[in-house]
This record gives sequence, structure tokens and C-alpha cells, in this order.
Amino acid sequence: MLTPHFWKSEQSRSLSSVTWTAATACVLFVFFLLPGIAESDRSLLAFASFIGAGSLGIANLLVLPIIRFSMRKSELRTSEATRLKQLALISEKTTNLAIFTDPLGRIVWVNESFTRVTGYILQEVIGRVPGHFLQCEDTCQKTVERMRLAVQNREAFCGVVLNKGKDGRKYWLQIDFQPTYNELGEHTGFVAIEMDVTEQRTIQHELEESTRFLQGAIDSIPSHIAILDEKGKLLFVNSHWKRFAEANGFQGENYGIGSNYLTITECALGSESGINATEVSQGIRRVINGESKSFEYEYPCDSPSQLRWFLMTVSRFDCHEPVRLVVAHLNITDQKNSQQRLLELNRQLTDDLNARILVEENFRSANSYLDVYRKIVDHHAIVAETDTAGTIVSVNDAFCRISGYSREELIGKNHRILNSGLHSKSMWTEMYKSVANGGFWHGEICNRNKKGELYWVDTTIAPLFNDAGKVRGYFAIRADITSLKEAQAQAESASLSKSEFLANMSHEIRTPMTAILGYTDILAEHGHNGLSSEEAVVCLDTIKKNGEHLLSIINDILDISKIEAEKMTAEKIEVSPVQIVQDVVELMKVKSKAKGLQLESRFLDSIPKTISTDPTRLRQILVNLVGNAIKFTEVGGVTISVRMDTQSKERIVFDIIDTGIGLTETQVERLFQPFEQVDTSMTRKFGGTGLGLRISKRLAEILGGDITVACSTGGGCIFSASIATGSLAGVDSIEAKQCGQSNTAVVGSGSRVAAQERNRPQTQPLMGCRILVVEDGPDNQRLISFHLKKAGASIEVVENGRMAVERLTEDGTLEGPLSASLDVDVVLMDMQMPEMDGYTATRILREKGCRLPILALTAHAMDIDEKKCLEAGCDLRLTKPISKDELIDACRRGARRVLPLPNLETAMKSLAGFPQASSSL
Repeated sequence: MLTPHFWKSEQSRSLSSVTWTAATACVLFVFFLLPGIAESDRSLLAFASFIGAGSLGIANLLVLPIIRFSMRKSELRTSEATRLKQLALISEKTTNLAIFTDPLGRIVWVNESFTRVTGYILQEVIGRVPGHFLQCEDTCQKTVERMRLAVQNREAFCGVVLNKGKDGRKYWLQIDFQPTYNELGEHTGFVAIEMDVTEQRTIQHELEESTRFLQGAIDSIPSHIAILDEKGKLLFVNSHWKRFAEANGFQGENYGIGSNYLTITECALGSESGINATEVSQGIRRVINGESKSFEYEYPCDSPSQLRWFLMTVSRFDCHEPVRLVVAHLNITDQKNSQQRLLELNRQLTDDLNARILVEENFRSANSYLDVYRKIVDHHAIVAETDTAGTIVSVNDAFCRISGYSREELIGKNHRILNSGLHSKSMWTEMYKSVANGGFWHGEICNRNKKGELYWVDTTIAPLFNDAGKVRGYFAIRADITSLKEAQAQAESASLSKSEFLANMSHEIRTPMTAILGYTDILAEHGHNGLSSEEAVVCLDTIKKNGEHLLSIINDILDISKIEAEKMTAEKIEVSPVQIVQDVVELMKVKSKAKGLQLESRFLDSIPKTISTDPTRLRQILVNLVGNAIKFTEVGGVTISVRMDTQSKERIVFDIIDTGIGLTETQVERLFQPFEQVDTSMTRKFGGTGLGLRISKRLAEILGGDITVACSTGGGCIFSASIATGSLAGVDSIEAKQCGQSNTAVVGSGSRVAAQERNRPQTQPLMGCRILVVEDGPDNQRLISFHLKKAGASIEVVENGRMAVERLTEDGTLEGPLSASLDVDVVLMDMQMPEMDGYTATRILREKGCRLPILALTAHAMDIDEKKCLEAGCDLRLTKPISKDELIDACRRGARRVLPLPNLETAMKSLAGFPQASSSL
């Protein structure tokens, strides 16, 4: 036991000295050896050291852990600052607004996009809460309250808010902010990404205004109007319809919308005396089926207080798919009553002179209306009157305008002056026979104007009678349909071209497919013991060659689809034009040798060592043009001639010169049209889909150039492909005589060195890699497993997305947490599967925190499909048919974690630095 006297002893003084020495050392260590610890932390440690000076054991127990804890906090602060710098580096590059705040929502840093939209620079907003100076009197307070609660509760928020910039301009933002935490789980602040959606909100507002305007316009029409679909279902009714329904005891808020109007009509009209429900129903169905343009029917509909008449009109929207009908019910009670009164007056005319005067007044009024109608018809239609011999008696201005003749040149002339000669004599005979007997004639006639140009008119001819009831002449009303006929002819021509293209495409696809299936049958029937190894190799080579040809056809179809939709893009990298040409010559040499043709390249000018373009697209253009030249050349050869464009210093031209069959002028005009071929007959000598030249021309245009052709029948052709080179400032040139040598010093996607590196054989590159294959097709399961096992990987196969999620959870269920110890290195995920597809499964795994590389497998090869895979959380998209080398390389990179990271959260954790311009933070 220690006693107070112990401190007075010599031993006590010696031990005390050692203890105080240790404490002093601790203090010095805190203040001078731990510069990264905050001032308050160093003071705390110093105090702890002095308090513990009574015992070295106590110092070891208290002081040293505190030192370690402070050092750890210092490391966390440094890590947090680094992380913020890394995050800002990405945020500085985005066009969206980026804001970093502290835990109380006060601004720590904003990017340049924030300054561009709001007008506030970083120094003006540091330490301020964004809502305090950006929100305005029109900002939705409910949204503001939601944001405030999210900040208070350290929760994420997503929504749209109206803000006001420094200059008073109001704008809409789509806001998405997330809380951030350090490795100790401490809340460090918020990161907000905001997108300016002012233009979208304006467009939406204008659309809503247009909709309200259209609704108001239809409601203002004084008829009961409804819209039907092709089956007679009610889609829409106007306000007059609704009021009529309510006044007549209709119950229900939707006023019959969604019910079948034909059924309602048949039941309602069938119960009324004197109304033919079958006639009404059939009339509406004829309009639906396109057998007639419209249908009208008058019917009585009495109310308890009034005898009423209505006119039903049914019209069909022209040129609208799907079919839509407009049904209108117009109250004609007043007109019917007027008719009844007129009848009564007519009965009194013989006995009452006053009634006769009234009839004359009504007659004059009718003539007045008739004059108005005549003027309207005269203004909107082509009108002419002839005698029974066809001599023109009168014409209106529209007739003169379309025919090119003056009224004086037409009056007294026979109508044959406009005859185009395109119609048969029997057609004219039938027309005159119809109208001469008092009937109407309607049809389409092609006339010829004064200049000799043809024009088409939709014509209706009716007879005119004298007082004796005999035909005295003819009255014709016409409408100009020339544009419609031209459009119809163009449509028919385009349809014919597409039909020919599809027939040829069927041939091009079925030809390699026949070889694939045929040689597959040979292998299946004779592969075990009926074929020699050489014969089996021939079968396999044939199947592979035709499969590759079929894939190239599919790629052409996808390319032309992207080009027609204007979705084709191109990159710009530094490449060697000499190397590109040498690669194309090397690639196409096999085809030229097979036909006994010479293939060579020539350089006419000094050529820049490098140009800025897309090497893949340029190579595709040259391969297409050289392949076409070889295809249509039987004797001689093909030359790729390279020169600089004399009209533009920054454009290079590749002339593909052949000694083939040549082309006529008509064939040249059709050459680059979509779905067009020079020869579309069933006995074509040369194959092909007809897409290559169209694709090549559009690719050349995308690369800043064009493709032109100069040729003559029997004299060969020259296809000249020009592309932009980009700026050549500071780029060295290669003399023409030196261009024949390989330029391996230039690095490009077509480099032979890179190709050799890619083709270098590797022995089991996936040794030790554990891969989970998620694929529902048994054939693909076997194929993928075969390739991966041969590469050294261990494989586990599941059949759908649900099984994949359950395989990777702790308890083997869909809802369970992710397994803490995953025994998988890479997930190979098919995207189209039954029960649960790959998109859903990937999203679920990412939401559970799975960071395994997930490689998407899909037969959808469009850019939008790749974007869809990446948005679901996949790291990479692989397209079917599967390339063995690409598959193995992707799995190898995935296992080594060298793939792109799947989402923003993981990308934020891997940022490499903070922009220097943000040193003010």
C-alpha cells in the first residue's frame, strides 16, 4: 500500500521525476509532433497528459488512446477535404448546377454553372442558405417546407422549385440533393445537383393553354358533339352534350364516356316510333369502315314540354390513324317548324293573295341566299357551265387561273380545249351518257393548261334543265387535286422501292441462312463418322463465313436506321490516313486476289501525318467503296488514290478507281437513294442489300465531306470520298513517295501493333475468376460456359433475374440483405429473361449495395439500348452474337475492377482531385 510518507522518500522523488518527464514528453509530442491535430484537441491532450502525470500506467491508458483518436480524426478531415475536392472536380465539368453545403444547409462551394444561372459568384454565397436568397414570392411554400424538413432530418430531396436570380430573372430548377457522411457515419453536409427546366415548364404551360383553348373552342360550337373511336366507343363530349344529357335525366359523371355509342343508339332509337335504328347503325358503321365520308339522319326527340327535331351528322377525320369520328346532334326544331309553316302557307296561296305576296318575298330571300352560295362556291371551287354539245358558256376566275386561259379565250370554245389525251374515249362516253340522262357524274380528270402542263381535278357534273324538263346544258364543279396525285405517285414509287428492297433483303438474308442451316444439317447427320476432318473444317468455315455475312447485313440495317433517324455520331481522334489506307488494302486484298484483281494504293500529294476524324467510320467508308468496286469489276483492278482537296486546305479525298462495268446517268441518280439499287431485277448478277453506298455517303457527310461519282457505261467508275481533316496547324506532312511505307509511329484505332497485341494468345486469362452467369437460354448457357471455362473461370449458372438476386442475398430471398461474404467476382447478366429481367435484377442488386461488376448481355444493339443498360446499373454492355474474345476480355477486366464505375455514388468516391480555381474554399 502507498502512504503519504512515500512521496517524501528518495525513491518517491525519483519515481515522480520519471513520471513528470513522461508527461512533459507527451505534451511536447502533442504540440510539436502532431501538427495535423486541431488546436483544441492538442490542448485537451496536453491537459490529459498533466493530469496523468502521477503514473506512467495511467498515461499509457488515457493519453495514448486520446492521441490515437485525434490522429484518426485528423486523417478523416484530410480524407473529407480530399473527397470534397474530388467531388468538385466532376461538378465543375457538368452543365448542371452543383452545390455543396455543411450539415445546416449553408453553402460551402458552388460550380460555374451555378454562377451562370443565378448570377451569384462563389464568394457571395459561401455560408448562406440557398433558399434564403434564391426563392421568391412565387415559390411554392409547400415545396420549400419539404426541402426544409429534408435538411432538418438529413434526408434526400427531389423536386421542382421556382427561384429568382441576382438579376431578378425567374427560372425553374429540378433539384436533387443527398446527405453526405464520412467513414465514421458522421453527417458532413449535403450535395445538390440542379437542372434548369425553365424551357420545359414554359412548353408545358403553352401546351396546357392550347388544350384549354381547343376545349373552349369545341364547347362554344352550338351543337351536341362527341368523338368516337373505330369501334364506336365514346371518347369525348362537349359541354352542350353534357348539358343536354343532364336536362334529359342522364345519371353519371362521365356522361357515357367509355360506353359504345352504337349500342346506345340502337337501344334509344329502336324504342322510338318511326325511327329506323338499323339504318342509323349501318350508316355510322359505313363511315367507320371508310365506305362513305359522312352520314346524316333527322329524327324526333321529344321532351316533356316540347316537340323537338334533331339532325345527326357523322363525319370521319381524314388522314387520321387510328380512325376517329365526330358525331354532332344539331337541334333543327326551328327549321322543321319553319318548313311546316311554309307548307301551311303554300296551301293557302291559292285562296289568299297575301299569302302569294309572302311567297314572293320568301322567293326573293331564297334567291339572295342562293347568290351568297354561288359566290362561296365560285370562290372555293373551279366552276364551268356548258351547253349540251360541250361548248363553254361560263367559267369562274378559279377556272381561268388553273387553266391559264382568259375568260374570252374560253367562252364559245369546246371543253376539249383542255383535253390531256390521258383518258380513254369510253370514259368520256360513259360520263356524257350519265349526265345526258339526268344523272350526276363524279370522278377524277386530268386536263392540260395553256402552257401544256397537266393538272388533275376532282370533278362533279350535273345536268341543267329547261322549263320543259329537258336537259339544256351541264354544270361542273371541280377541285384541284394535282398535289394530291403527285404525292400519291411519290408514295407509290417509294412503296415500290421499299418492296423491291425488302425482296432483295429477303434474298440476302436467306442466302447465308440457307448455307448455315444446310451445313449444320450435314454436321448433325454426318459429323460423328461420315465426314473427314477436312470436310468438317470446310463445313464450320462455311457456317462461320455466312454467319459473319449475315451479321454484317444486320449491322448495315442498324446503321441505316440510325442514319435515317439522325442518331449516328462520330468521334474525333488523331489517326494516320496512310495507316488507314494500308489497313483497308490489307483487309480487302483477300477479296481482290480471289477474283484475280490488282488492289493498290497511290498518294498523289504530300499527306499530313495525322488527321482528326473517326477512324472506324472512315475505314467503314473505304471498305464499302473498295468492296463495291471489287464486286463490280471482273478484269483489271482497283486503286485507292489519295490527294488533298484543291478547294479546301483542310479536306482529304480518297478516289476509289475501278475498271468495272460502269453506270448510266439514270443509275447514278438512283445510286445514293435509300432502299434503291442499280439493278433490282430477280436475275441480278451481283448481290448486296443496296445500303452500303447510302451509309457511306451519310457517314462521309457526318465526317465533314461527301461522296461523288464519275463514270460511264463500260468505262469503270471513280467514287471520290472526301472528309474533313480538322486543323492541320503544326501537323507534319509525308511526301507522296514516302507514303508507301508503313507508318507505325502513329497511334490510332487501326494500328497493326494494337491489333497484334489484341490477337496475342493468352492461356486461361480467367484462371481463379468466379463468374455468375444469369441466362435463360440453354444454348447460350452452354456456349458462354464453354468459353469461360476454357479461359480458366469457375462458372455458376442461374436462369433468371430473381434467382440471381436470391443467390447473392444473405438468406436466399428476394427481400433479404446482400450477403456479407460474396463468393462471386463477376456477374454476367442477360437483360431479356422471364419472371424477372436483367434490368430489374441489376437495379435491385445496386439498391442493396452490390458493387460487383455486372456485365449486360443483350441482343439489342442500338445506342439507346446501351444507355438503358448503363442506367440500370450495369458496368458494360455486350451484344449478341457473343464474341469470345470480347467476352473473355470484359470478364477479365471486370474481375480486376478496371471497368467504368456504375453510378454517381461510386464515381464520387474515386475522384482524383479538386480544381485549382476553387482554392478559395
